[in-house]
Amino acid sequence: MTFSEGLDAQRFSRITYHSLTIDRIEAGVWLVRGELEMHGRFLPLNVRAMRQRDRFTGTTTVLPTDFGISPTRVGGNDMRVDFDIVLEALPE
Repeated sequence: MTFSEGLDAQRFSRITYHSLTIDRIEAGVWLVRGELEMHGRFLPLNVRAMRQRDRFTGTTTVLPTDFGISPTRVGGNDMRVDFDIVLEALPE
């Protein structure tokens, strides 16, 4: 979806996510609360993640229309988001 009605990669070249909190909800499963920035809009995105050492990974879906992206007939109406969050030590 790099055409002008889709993601418009010329104008919006980055998609970012930043986590705000990470809370354990059961053994090996965590709730990551954060914000996804896409197409110039920041929206809350809370996801369930699996933890392995210093990484939290998972998959969720978002609706392109929530980010002002016109729906397409190709590939359905939702977009899959795969994430891999790596913990880093804070500088002392």
